[in-house]
Amino acid sequence: MLKPHQPFLITIVDRDKKLFTVEGPTFDDTPWYEAQAQASTAGRKVDVIPHQSWDTIDRKEPPTQSTLVDQTKRDPGFRDFRCVSPGTILNPQSFR
Repeated sequence: MLKPHQPFLITIVDRDKKLFTVEGPTFDDTPWYEAQAQASTAGRKVDVIPHQSWDTIDRKEPPTQSTLVDQTKRDPGFRDFRCVSPGTILNPQSFR
């Protein structure tokens, strides 16, 4: 779990339902990892993928939500996945 000085985005992947979303920007991914743990306890397969500043090494700016959505859609491993609204897969607020 990271708490950087720059805001970042998080991709959430629901492998059971073949869904993904991009959350943020945020400074703290802890709530998403806590929600992931709750989902895992309930038997769900959910990944939390933070996109930190090192994602910008070959770019001048950090990735945007739309850029990450487009990249994920083009990834062969996510060909059958559908993009949904933020908060649809994991809602960190519901586990507080």
